[in-house]
Amino acid sequence: MKSKRWPDRLRIDGLAFLTLVSSAASQELVPAWSAESDEIDARLGGSVASAGDVNGDGYSDVIVGAANHDGAGGSNEGRARLYLGSESGLATTPGWSFEGGSAGARFGRSVSTAGDVNGDGYSDVLVGAPLASNGETHEGRAFLFLGSGSGLALAPSWTIESDQAEAQLGFSVSAAGDVNGDGYGDVLVSAPYFAAGEAREGRAFLHLGSPAGLSASAAWTAEGDQVEAWFGYSLSRAGDVNGDGFDDVIVGARRFDNGELDEGAAFAYLGSAAGLATSAAWMAETNQPGSEFGHGVANAGDVNGDGYADVLVGAPLFDDGELNEGAAFVYLGSAAGLVTTPVWTAGTNQAEAQGGSSVACAGDVNGDGFAEVLLGARFHEDDAFTSEGRALLYLGSSSGPGASAAWSADADQAGALFGYALAGAGDTNGDGYGDVLVGAPLFDAGQTNEGRAQLYLGAARGPVTVASWFVESNQNGASMGRSVAPAGDVNGDGYGDVIVGVPSYDDAHTDQGRAFVYPGSPAGLSSVPWTLEGDEDFGVDFAAFVSSAGDVNGDGYDDVLVGEPSYNANGLEGAAYLFLGAAGGLSTQAAWSKIGDKGESLGLGVACAGDVNGDGFADVLVGSVGRAFVFQGSPSGLGVTHSWASPYVNAARVPVGDVNGDGFSDVFVGGDEPKVYHGSPAGLAVGVDWTGPHGTFYPVIKAGDVNGDGYGDVLTQESGPPTFGQKLFLFLGSESGLATTSVWESEGDQANSSFGAATAAAGDVDGDGHGDLIVGAQRYDGSLTDEGRAYLFLGSPQGLGTSAAWSVLGGQASSQFGYSVSSAGDVNGDGYADLLVGAPNYTAGQLREGRASVFLGNDGRGGLVRALQQRRKDDYAPIALLGTTTGDGVFRIRCQFPRSLATVSWASPTVARAFLEWETEPLGVPFDGLGLERGDAQVLLPGGGRLTFDERARTEPFRFVSAALGQPPFPAPVRGVLYRWRARVVTNNPFFPRTAWFGMAGNNISEGKLRRP
Repeated sequence: MKSKRWPDRLRIDGLAFLTLVSSAASQELVPAWSAESDEIDARLGGSVASAGDVNGDGYSDVIVGAANHDGAGGSNEGRARLYLGSESGLATTPGWSFEGGSAGARFGRSVSTAGDVNGDGYSDVLVGAPLASNGETHEGRAFLFLGSGSGLALAPSWTIESDQAEAQLGFSVSAAGDVNGDGYGDVLVSAPYFAAGEAREGRAFLHLGSPAGLSASAAWTAEGDQVEAWFGYSLSRAGDVNGDGFDDVIVGARRFDNGELDEGAAFAYLGSAAGLATSAAWMAETNQPGSEFGHGVANAGDVNGDGYADVLVGAPLFDDGELNEGAAFVYLGSAAGLVTTPVWTAGTNQAEAQGGSSVACAGDVNGDGFAEVLLGARFHEDDAFTSEGRALLYLGSSSGPGASAAWSADADQAGALFGYALAGAGDTNGDGYGDVLVGAPLFDAGQTNEGRAQLYLGAARGPVTVASWFVESNQNGASMGRSVAPAGDVNGDGYGDVIVGVPSYDDAHTDQGRAFVYPGSPAGLSSVPWTLEGDEDFGVDFAAFVSSAGDVNGDGYDDVLVGEPSYNANGLEGAAYLFLGAAGGLSTQAAWSKIGDKGESLGLGVACAGDVNGDGFADVLVGSVGRAFVFQGSPSGLGVTHSWASPYVNAARVPVGDVNGDGFSDVFVGGDEPKVYHGSPAGLAVGVDWTGPHGTFYPVIKAGDVNGDGYGDVLTQESGPPTFGQKLFLFLGSESGLATTSVWESEGDQANSSFGAATAAAGDVDGDGHGDLIVGAQRYDGSLTDEGRAYLFLGSPQGLGTSAAWSVLGGQASSQFGYSVSSAGDVNGDGYADLLVGAPNYTAGQLREGRASVFLGNDGRGGLVRALQQRRKDDYAPIALLGTTTGDGVFRIRCQFPRSLATVSWASPTVARAFLEWETEPLGVPFDGLGLERGDAQVLLPGGGRLTFDERARTEPFRFVSAALGQPPFPAPVRGVLYRWRARVVTNNPFFPRTAWFGMAGNNISEGKLRRP
């Protein structure tokens, strides 16, 4: 199957997102932020790190070193700069800077967060000056700067020296986490050339945190015990590798010999209530001379989601086909500690690139629940730029990091050494995705070797390009996939279910038809469906049209609607059937049916009508030849007779939405002049509220809310000569209804491809809060005739993208892939919409048996399971979309959250906690961040698995109002109003402060969710 690659970059408000691709090839990406020293040979970017959250504003901050800075203290005194995060990203000017104070100190050679060493709730910062002299030449110093509500302190609160000439203390500095479990952050400092029995063996020092700050004396030390071992050349917090609740540490000794000269080694020391163990619990090496394993070490986060911290080690001179190409290695944590064999190894395949000269955890850059890892190759060459350097990112998964880099970037400048330093930046703009920071200390931008640091923002990926799930009918000519649709959540488990129609299925009679409803789960769709049947007769076309009905009886479970337009084939009366959802699953016996009149072909199009009268029960639309009918929901289900019928038009498709944001669903009817009828407390209007352009326009399609303004948008389709298929037009909703002119047009990229013959709202596949659109072109010719193609157009504040961001070919001649397209809802509960595509002529074991395929959003990563639900106040049942709360406006929000994200993927040194935070607003009122409500904090105990948030929310949250400050009282709640809500998980982890906002699948975060009766 061929496909179009997800685009190389996404830009929002001028920022470039770290966009992930399936190739390790370098991407020409513009960073979201960069900083330079504006000073010759200052070498800014020689060290980069997340600073945590130094001012407590909920955004991660970063610190950057320029060790060769010349200042008032003299040449090469060095400087470190702090840049504060915010909703708009990193500040362009430093919020803090500090210089070494003495010539040649190289202050800023190493920088790191210290965690929170004094327990005041603010992250603190460490800076090393390895060539500082204060009694002994080049003994080195390390400095601690405390965070506060106003940012970093202007002077260090703590310093330490080695008291040994040439020891170079401060060469590496790092947070240690909380190694003794006392709730205070501890720190590591190294002196790699320290002599304690052996020349330049190296030493690492641990200083414990306390209410008064860091201890003056080291609570623990360890040495290389070998001449020229350079123990401590690198060091890092390892996280909790064995799940005992205490942080562990890892130390690299790049020149360590153990059978091979300068092979290098890495050592892990376990934490406990008594502090760090005196002996290493784990050691690893390469058994390759000169590889310098341990040149870089890092906590890897939890790359496989098992709840144990993993570690990352670099060996820049490792040979694996190419001399000194370098490599990085990941070792998994477990209940027994770190494993002895790496689960993953990555090289550069380029001689002298020195991959692994820097390594780091990137955090979770794509929101899939797994930590990603970074590899720097400082001498990598590309595009004829010698030693420009490269940074590469590998995505985590249930089996560990991927075999190929999902993203890479380089300097496009010879000798820049891009990737010399790199780090996970935390979440600098609060969007819930980890960001990446890369240093290039020899970058020239006006001044030679001034250096540069660059930030790339994380973001979700697009859908997979190879089907995550598919199903075939296993029957000749059955045409499975002629109709597809999301079913909503028929069993109330928090996972989206799908409907696949097989109208030519043979059972007791030829072409009797069947519909199959497949339930979702954390692993995706099941292979075992609920099977639905209609009239037992031949040629009735049961399931030629399928749809979710919404929740027609208000029991909290979505129901399913099936059309049978050829019922009574001789009379073509047609029929429609309703099947009810329940906690035990979908009933396979129709609870309601409606038979048409002779020649009417009732069921020629079926859809959920939303809630046209605002009573909290879903209504349905049933099409026929020339008319559309609304049947209203009620506690007893659908009415026997229709409550509204359209005038006679040449129409069958009848999708819906709320185009004017009044809280009542509207109905769109296609024809020579597409029309919209607005909902109201009395139901649908008799008169037309909007008329589209006259001419060749035929169907009208619900587009969702593509620009995130809270109003439903509409597509019309021009059904003229198929020069390029069928041209699509987008009309945006607003407070006054639909616009009279289209803001977007598309007609595909191939003549006679039937582009637009099938279109549907795709949901939000990339989690950006904007609805996306899926379009089918069933007769598209790729390398195969009529193989078909499906396209995805992304929503944005400006509307739909001008070109498809994703497309997939059918891969089989005449399969007509894209004959039907739909959102699948969220079948694996990860918070990203999935796609469903039908290919009714697909042939596998049987001729034209048909196939339906699901393409998971966010690249099908699937590590993060939310299983989000809105539920009744007393928790006895879910509340389906557009359903009602209890009379007091109270409802519950239930979702899941992986423990490992906040406990091992950059844990706070204090006890890891998380809570659910949410905001509710009446439809039409913008989310403003005021009146946020929070549930109780939950302690994230060590180990894997998920915790469940189950919180009571209110449609009108409590807001503190001060008459003394002149604040007006909030108005009394209005009953019958449709509300929307959004939620996120907030942690006490400064590197992962919160997730992105998320909402119920089935409509966008900007659209209504439930109603207060």
